[in-house]
Amino acid sequence: MLSDVRVLELGVFLPVPYAARWLAYLGAEVIKVEPPGGDPMRALSSAEGYFTQINQGKTLRELDLRDPDDLATCLGLAATCDVVIEGFRPGVVERLGVGYDAVRTLRPDIIYCSISGFDRDGPAAMKAGHDINYLALSGALGRAPRLPALPIVDFTSSIAAVVAVASALFARERGNGGRHLDVPMMRVAHALAAPGIRDDSIATSILAQETPCYGLFETSDAKLLAFGAIEPKFWKAFCDAAGAPELIDRQYSPAAKPAMEQLVRARTRDDWAARLAEVDCCVEPVLLPGEVTAAFDPLRHEMEARHESGL
Repeated sequence: MLSDVRVLELGVFLPVPYAARWLAYLGAEVIKVEPPGGDPMRALSSAEGYFTQINQGKTLRELDLRDPDDLATCLGLAATCDVVIEGFRPGVVERLGVGYDAVRTLRPDIIYCSISGFDRDGPAAMKAGHDINYLALSGALGRAPRLPALPIVDFTSSIAAVVAVASALFARERGNGGRHLDVPMMRVAHALAAPGIRDDSIATSILAQETPCYGLFETSDAKLLAFGAIEPKFWKAFCDAAGAPELIDRQYSPAAKPAMEQLVRARTRDDWAARLAEVDCCVEPVLLPGEVTAAFDPLRHEMEARHESGL
């Protein structure tokens, strides 16, 4: 879909590289500029090669933007690109000489996307932050303090940036020219958390794992099952398969949660997985990273399949 689009990536760690990776999945050519010594993510990479997974398929260039020759090289690359995406604090790319105005001089119709922490013009513009900080300030961690296993705001901010870039490219095709986009991660965090922190309805208590039908429950071997049986038909299907008809009418009752915990703890995770394999009930085993296997990259496979089908 974006096979004729060229992207220059100026960012480290997660949000910008992950956004650029999505653009690459959609067919864009991505050139990643790393600082001297490389993206710091390399030093934090796990055995599974987190850095490699997020940056595969990109052309990697190591440039010192404080060096006049390397800066000229970077600007030369920017002039050949449709999109520049960066993730530094406000003012940094301007000081380095690769800000929106500098690039726009060379490429007037450039789509320039900044993933910032807070509003670029707000009082907190220069504050540093990471995923956990934005979650904390959004209220998402306040109701049920629990650190997610994935950096949710990092990833969703990346996807928000991809949507913004794709929309801007579409607008440019319709004659609206280039533009500077800003995706503040704090605003993304607020957007994610807003429905839950402003509504004390049953939906909120479900997501806070206060009910038997939704959440993580420990099995007899100290592993976990993930329950998403929100709809009554799925909950009934589970209760029937588990031999627990007495829980069917207590789906949303916090008082029934201890009984549910006792029920799940009666079997091992894999016993439950086998018992529920053919039951349509939105219950799955929680797999450890080493247990997750795939013969292909699922996201790449899906994108390629869609391209082949003409979608």
